[in-house]
Amino acid sequence: MPVRTLEDAKREKTQQIDKYNESDDVNGFYLGGQPMWLTVEEREQIATQIAAHEAVGRTEMTRWFGGVSYTFALNVWKQMLTALEVYAGDALNVTEAHKAAVNTLTTIEAVDSYDYETGYPEKLNFD
Repeated sequence: MPVRTLEDAKREKTQQIDKYNESDDVNGFYLGGQPMWLTVEEREQIATQIAAHEAVGRTEMTRWFGGVSYTFALNVWKQMLTALEVYAGDALNVTEAHKAAVNTLTTIEAVDSYDYETGYPEKLNFD
């Protein structure tokens, strides 16, 4: 049976950090009390739609998420997207900081006990 090395432990912990970063524990916000997430692609699509709506003189836009329609003024959509981008960037910075911290650890025990679920920003709540 192969002996587990410090490098093995770091690789496993980094995989756990990445998995946590991709989970609903990090990737989420609330819109009208409903939990949801928008991928980078979805956020880009909404930004494009906002610009298109503005170009034709509209002042509000409707989008459907999970079978529910949401209608907001375009400036509200922009504010939500901006806040979501900041949240996503802040969360990614925490993830990368955790990975960097794990790489500095010098024992398997320290790696195994490292808590990577801390420091993430509070999820956004849009009412």
